[in-house]
Amino acid sequence: MFTERTPSSAFEQAFRSGVQDACGIIDAAIFELQDAGTSDDAVDETTFDPELWSHVQNHIRNEDWQAVASQTAIFIEDRVRQWCGDPKGRGGETLVGKGLYAKVFANDGQYRLGKEPGEWEGWRALSTGFAQALSNVDRHNIQKRDDAKRYAFGVLGLGSLILTQLRYQHGDDIDLQ
Repeated sequence: MFTERTPSSAFEQAFRSGVQDACGIIDAAIFELQDAGTSDDAVDETTFDPELWSHVQNHIRNEDWQAVASQTAIFIEDRVRQWCGDPKGRGGETLVGKGLYAKVFANDGQYRLGKEPGEWEGWRALSTGFAQALSNVDRHNIQKRDDAKRYAFGVLGLGSLILTQLRYQHGDDIDLQ
């Protein structure tokens, strides 16, 4: 504590030393927080659908985030089509994107997801939204984004969620070949 008997130079020196120590602690905390947000320890093959991870892992390793997003979209559509018996449209045409997910996850569909009508609708909307909002843009455009890694992992996570729910709910009924 500063008193009138404390020489001002000693007080200044102690004060500056304390400020330097505090700045060092704050800088270390900032570094730790930033580093925690970029750690790859939390991201591995156990976090995502195993086949999807296998399909995109080289793109992740190479930090090719555009390819992670586009290949996720392609893989999800391919697996849904393959696992659910390659459903066709009214005219016998191959279904793609929104049309594929709408048919596969229809309320009266064999592979609908969820237990009740509200859940069926939600899963169908989620998967058709995946096709419209992500798959279309990532398969038909090259995106230049500042947040490309975060975006790619978001696409990967949503795609993995769809496959995970299909496996969970219909693992005995789908063709996992």
